[in-house]
Amino acid sequence: MKLYIATCGMGLGHASRCLALAEEARRRGFEVTFSTYAGEAARLLKSRGFEVYEGPYMSYLLNGEGDLDFKLTLAKGPLELRKLAVHVALEAKYLKRAEPDVVISDSRLSTVVAAKLLGLPSALIINQLKLIIPRRRPIGGAKLALKLRVERLGCEVLSVAWSRSSKILIPDFPPPLTISADNLCVPTRLKGKVKLVGPLL
Repeated sequence: MKLYIATCGMGLGHASRCLALAEEARRRGFEVTFSTYAGEAARLLKSRGFEVYEGPYMSYLLNGEGDLDFKLTLAKGPLELRKLAVHVALEAKYLKRAEPDVVISDSRLSTVVAAKLLGLPSALIINQLKLIIPRRRPIGGAKLALKLRVERLGCEVLSVAWSRSSKILIPDFPPPLTISADNLCVPTRLKGKVKLVGPLL
């Protein structure tokens, strides 16, 4: 049985939790292949003996204080969309090469889309379904209304994309112990696919 795991490569958090999953799968006899962004996540996975396909790095844009700069990220949106298209094409190429039975995507939209295009079953691991625009200071009035509208629109757009996966696994506890309930506003189209599975260790 072949398992293909595509993990977000920003930092090591996604790669680390998928590594635990991959090592258990390998112990059970699965042949595991990874895909991630070139960089430290790829190096970590390779150091554990896994084959890793690498793609160009994607990231959020940060301001001078190290916080997410939403305006700059939106301004650079067209370039990032082009990069997303490149990622989808690369993922399709890698999936054809790996010939997996099952695809797991940890927060990688490109993998979900590529797997759907190739008719492969996929499971998405994701921490939050709700888009939340971070703010340093409280806002109100028209700015707050705009923020909420953009978040709602983002949630709807992303839910269409995430719905291409066969299953959606949330690494959080089921109610009433859910830690990140505020981030898990589940759109109607996803309700039958979402499962809270607890932390991946």
